[in-house]
Amino acid sequence: MRSKRSTAKIYTIGYEGRTLDEVVELMEGEKVALVADVRQNAVSRRPGFSKRRLSEALLERGIEYVHLSSLGTPKELRAALSHHGVTGIERIYRQRILVDESDTVDNLLTELHSRRVCLLCFERDASRCHRRLLTDELVSRDGRLEVTHV
Repeated sequence: MRSKRSTAKIYTIGYEGRTLDEVVELMEGEKVALVADVRQNAVSRRPGFSKRRLSEALLERGIEYVHLSSLGTPKELRAALSHHGVTGIERIYRQRILVDESDTVDNLLTELHSRRVCLLCFERDASRCHRRLLTDELVSRDGRLEVTHV
């Protein structure tokens, strides 16, 4: 008899319109162990969301932080939006994570099978953020993966 393989979950969150305390409390509520910041540049005009302060606030609550800048959307790609349109940008980003960052995506997949991971970016609506493309890729590599947008 074959054993049933467990399903892993990955969470995503956008901090747009939220305070640092709200985000940290949501992470605690979901029992997230690792927040993977997938912004290319972990800086923000919103108080508390730059790399150092965000990582400190999470660590105070026992949540690890990692900045995966290579999974962010580079400035050049964001700038090309007017030329390539959303569909073109999505195609370029998918190619990037499939080819250039395949090892990083595989490492992330391995990580989320051992603990609860949440991808963080600015855009609150995951359908309008590259987090959706990244989670689509993760699901395509592991069909047992469940995605929850917080």
